[in-house]
Amino acid sequence: VLNCFSTSHCPLKCVYCHADDLMKDFRDGEDEESISNVISLARNIDAFVAVITGGDPLTRPERAQRLIKGLAGHKALVLDTSGVGKPGSLDMLLPLLEQYSIHVRVSLDSVANSNDRVRPVNPEYVLDARVPSRTAAQETIRTCLRHGLAVSVQTVISKANDSLSELT
Repeated sequence: VLNCFSTSHCPLKCVYCHADDLMKDFRDGEDEESISNVISLARNIDAFVAVITGGDPLTRPERAQRLIKGLAGHKALVLDTSGVGKPGSLDMLLPLLEQYSIHVRVSLDSVANSNDRVRPVNPEYVLDARVPSRTAAQETIRTCLRHGLAVSVQTVISKANDSLSELT
């Protein structure tokens, strides 16, 4: 499995992951050449699956599109997302996700409010910060399923969600 970072921009400030200070240099270097380099290198690495990740691909869907087009047919693809992004970002990717039967992995730690405490939205990227991250994740899951895409949910287990009621 090869992780291919489409962007270092993320719409969340997860308590266990958020590293804005570490990602600034990478954000400043996000240009057309850098995504071309990721595609070229990923094509040459012997891996069965390429995970298009970030940050979050939904924050820069045009870069995710380039990665998908550049890697489809060379490797099985997985789109790794929080489900939170700019309005219409998932819609931009759906035709390619369907065309190449791309598996979508959505990060969601709980269907309850605890998810939003450990995975709060980053107002720098989200137009309406009142919409909780779990709502966007669940809608992304529903949308992908409506489009016949394979979907899995990635969860980080912590004291915030260590009960069955939090997960179901």
